[in-house]
Amino acid sequence: MFSPLGHELVIYIGRRLEFKDQPVYVPAQRGMRVLDVVVDTPAWQAGIRSGDIILALNGLPVSGRAGLENALAKGLWPVEVEFLHGREQSYRREVAPPVKPGRTFGVLPVPEGGEEAYMELGVAGPLGRWWRKLTDTTHRGKRLRNTEVRIQKSE
Repeated sequence: MFSPLGHELVIYIGRRLEFKDQPVYVPAQRGMRVLDVVVDTPAWQAGIRSGDIILALNGLPVSGRAGLENALAKGLWPVEVEFLHGREQSYRREVAPPVKPGRTFGVLPVPEGGEEAYMELGVAGPLGRWWRKLTDTTHRGKRLRNTEVRIQKSE
């Protein structure tokens, strides 16, 4: 009996602590904040890491995902990347090598909030799934094993 309750308690406490503090990955006021970088891509080789803020590519200001795509669409390689790096947000200017055929620049931007669709992943234990079935009769999500996946469109 304690094992399922203990598991649910750990999940509850973890979520509570996560939502207690200010979010870390929010869109930047200036530039585009990076959620993650794919290893061994031009962005990774230029030194861009999760949490960095890309300010410009080849001197073209980047203000969100659209700005990044527009700057990369110019097709000028190699790319000079200006970004704020690490927790101290120190200014860096690096050169990214050309993108290999069939690959991408390698940056996953922080969601800006205006996306048309997003995916929400949540994992619940057995007691949590039982409780949800009892309390949520309008759930329209698609269940895949222990992971609940919902794709919603913003209005």
